Amino acid sequence: MSNTCVEIAKQYDFSTTNLDPKEYVDSLLWKINNRLIELSQEKRARLYGTIIIAVLEQDTLTVTTFGDSPAFLFSSGEITRVAKNKKRYEDMIEQGFITKDEYDGYIKQMHERMWSCFDYFLPEIVPNNVIEQYAVKQGDMFFMCCDGLSDWIKPDDIFSILSEYGVKDGIEKLIPQAKEKSLADNNYIDDITAIAALCG
Repeated sequence: MSNTCVEIAKQYDFSTTNLDPKEYVDSLLWKINNRLIELSQEKRARLYGTIIIAVLEQDTLTVTTFGDSPAFLFSSGEITRVAKNKKRYEDMIEQGFITKDEYDGYIKQMHERMWSCFDYFLPEIVPNNVIEQYAVKQGDMFFMCCDGLSDWIKPDDIFSILSEYGVKDGIEKLIPQAKEKSLADNNYIDDITAIAALCG
């Protein structure tokens, strides 16, 4: 899945299109989703995963997410999770079928890999993603990662480390920390990818 995403993004680079960032992000997501559907049908097994697509052009950040991999914007001391994709179970909570505490209780009783049954992943027949745009200024920081990192390190701690060590060295410190915490808690490491960028 990840190789397919990278291949398509390289072939369909933003700089080679005449699209504005919002149109490009949407178009790239659909290209990836459609190719994953084709591959899943060819292999008769679903290739699936989460995705974050972002374009940072001048003073505007355009971002979309699908699944539970989070993206954050750090600006003027504030941390904002951006373009958060809605989880399947949130509809049940909003309609009053269960409470958030009840849901958390059910999940804790299941095997840790069962979470994948309660979220959205590419490919979807019709992705219901959110595309957001943010005005950014010099010194702002954008960060995106797999939940294999965000499950173990809080956003405040992520940006504290990035602010202290810089984006490159900070990432190199965050990934081993996430691995160590995951192994200590459940003897399992999820996929871990993280990218940070300074704006301006």
